[in-house]
Amino acid sequence: MIAIDTDVLAVYHIFHNDPRYDSAKDFWAALVSECFSRIQRGIRLGDAVILWTLEANQGIDSFITWNTKHFKEKTPIKILTPAEFV
Repeated sequence: MIAIDTDVLAVYHIFHNDPRYDSAKDFWAALVSECFSRIQRGIRLGDAVILWTLEANQGIDSFITWNTKHFKEKTPIKILTPAEFV
């Protein structure tokens, strides 16, 4: 049985045609490496995938989430709740 987390699927679709990756193998190698480096800093896997997605895409300066405690002070990206954003 194969189970795929929806966050991983979202990341794959975001980066699928990204010119930084010559092949699917390069993409998955980058995903594992980048996420593992965040896990070593104490970030959980799901949050590491999300954080890598945000940080790898230039131009993202804010992230809106109800789960601010998992991201604040772990990234230069501004982390806001929906209420703070409004």
